[in-house]
Amino acid sequence: MYVLDNIINVTLKVIGWRSGTTRKILLYLSDAPFHAGGDGKIAGAVFSHDGKCYIRPTKDDPNIFEYPDYDAKLRDYPSVSLIESKLKENDIYLITAVTSRNLNIY
Repeated sequence: MYVLDNIINVTLKVIGWRSGTTRKILLYLSDAPFHAGGDGKIAGAVFSHDGKCYIRPTKDDPNIFEYPDYDAKLRDYPSVSLIESKLKENDIYLITAVTSRNLNIY
């Protein structure tokens, strides 16, 4: 799935945090660029990302997730500002580590 979509999923506590955690740090490592709001319009996405999480645990294993109600062809990627607001809203610190080739993108 896509980087910013997964950051949304983490901020909405679907994956979960240990209870009593005082500081939440999300470490993101990548050697690739990301897609952000507006990129999906080129492929025909007609709806902006609504900031909701669409992953759910599978019936067989609660540690494996799926996207049962998500139509990626119709919904655009989340914007950087949406990600920023969700991180702030949930008091999560995002640390990114990327290759020098993609440093200017992040």
